[in-house]
Amino acid sequence: EIYNVAGPQTITTTGQNANGEGILVRNTGNFNDTADIYNNSGVQTITVNNAAAVRVQGISGAAEIASPGTHVIVIQGASSANALEIGTAGALGYSEIWGGNQSITVGQTGQSGSIVIRGGSQDDNGAGIGNESGNQIIKTTGLIELRGGTAPGVGPDCTLGSGTHGGSCAFIASDTGSQTITAGDIRLFGGASGSLNSAAIVNFAPAG
Repeated sequence: EIYNVAGPQTITTTGQNANGEGILVRNTGNFNDTADIYNNSGVQTITVNNAAAVRVQGISGAAEIASPGTHVIVIQGASSANALEIGTAGALGYSEIWGGNQSITVGQTGQSGSIVIRGGSQDDNGAGIGNESGNQIIKTTGLIELRGGTAPGVGPDCTLGSGTHGGSCAFIASDTGSQTITAGDIRLFGGASGSLNSAAIVNFAPAG
């Protein structure tokens, strides 16, 4: 865990590991544990340079990059793939990037970039990007792809807002403000099996 109690938190990477990851947040431990990068208050700014991918994977428990305050993520590099991957097929925990007044840039103009979000296999444990206050801006130079998971589907659909949900959904959602999403192309696929495994881009704000 990388955890900041108060004030701004700034994280910058300039390379990648042997798997091409500039940042990897993966939980393969206890279901009740969380692997996370978290800023408790203030602005969180994360800049990833020259990496093939940033991955957030709740394999057997929760994994997240989060900040209740303003949240800025930039993944960039002139010759790198600049992929943001959230979730993985078969995951039991949730995988999420969430924050407030959210701005996520995956690939600058003229660079490669993509965002892929995959639901898992456990009800009420999906994968996605969530914005809890202010506006949400998400942009990539390439593909945005959302794939619902394979959970059994017991409970209401994930697009119904707060509460317990059936299915393992892949989502981009904002609770407030305006939602602006820019990509080369956008593809949404419902889950291949199970029920209520939606792929959804949703703005819950009445005037969003």
